[in-house]
Amino acid sequence: MNENFYLLDTSFIVAFLSSKDVHHKRALELFEQTEGIFASNFLVFQETVTVICRRAREQNMLSSNLFRIINDFFNTIMIINEI
Repeated sequence: MNENFYLLDTSFIVAFLSSKDVHHKRALELFEQTEGIFASNFLVFQETVTVICRRAREQNMLSSNLFRIINDFFNTIMIINEI
């Protein structure tokens, strides 16, 4: 079995999670239409949390629900230690 492997970066993840992001719709389409293994690493996780929290704070939208959304997403992909 030969599955495709996709390493997700912060820009894609932020667009996927943020409905206000200009690339949100395209990120959703790509995620839904693509088959394979989605992965990221801990540094991308940290950067994603930082970017989303900064944007949320700027829009006065910081909440505990935000952290659940981020956590739920990262629980659906593989986290790798090395690239």
